[in-house]
Amino acid sequence: MASFNINAVDRRIQYTSTGQTAFNFSFQVNASSELQVYINDVLKTETTHYTVSLNGDGTGTVTFGSATTAGEIITIIG
Repeated sequence: MASFNINAVDRRIQYTSTGQTAFNFSFQVNASSELQVYINDVLKTETTHYTVSLNGDGTGTVTFGSATTAGEIITIIG
């Protein structure tokens, strides 16, 4: 039986926007569909509101189609 190291990594990150479009996340996901992205308390939809670029290690960047408003709370959950 294989054994794997389990890393205690918070799978949630929150930002207060300064008006930017791109937000990084440092926890691992296997596919962009594993993410939930909120602006304030409103769940957003991939391809409609944002895209995801994944790095080789499963971390990545959420990029909104238009700039967020300064002061909005952006939450990315894996």
